[in-house]
Amino acid sequence: MTLETAIIQTFENVISAKFEVENNIKFLRVQTNLRDLKQIEELTRKISNFIDNFSSDNNQFYLDVLSQGTDTKLDFAKLENHINEHIQVWLNKDEFVLGYLLDKQENIITLEINVKGRKKKQNFNLEQILQINSYIKIQKNK
Repeated sequence: MTLETAIIQTFENVISAKFEVENNIKFLRVQTNLRDLKQIEELTRKISNFIDNFSSDNNQFYLDVLSQGTDTKLDFAKLENHINEHIQVWLNKDEFVLGYLLDKQENIITLEINVKGRKKKQNFNLEQILQINSYIKIQKNK
């Protein structure tokens, strides 16, 4: 049984699960019928734990759990509505940065990013940015 099929059969709120490659990065995209953010976070934790126990396959991928019909793309002009939230900033088709949005000026955003375990503030100009997505950071309890 594939991982995708196992996830669909194990979790009742999962509509679909499939691997996709976007900008040379592999994602496991899981779509749910849940709409509540806390429920989606909890489902994401459960799926992450399930994946850890499912296989010892070292194949690297990012897990995306999305609500059906939810658009994750953010408009630069409306980013001030997302201050103090985690976002994903695509710099080009192969490179993105995950960070905590601290500030948004006319053509510049300031993110707090994790660099080798240390938090660092970094500015990005609008010209550097290909796309911005919302991002839910899940803290895994060890």
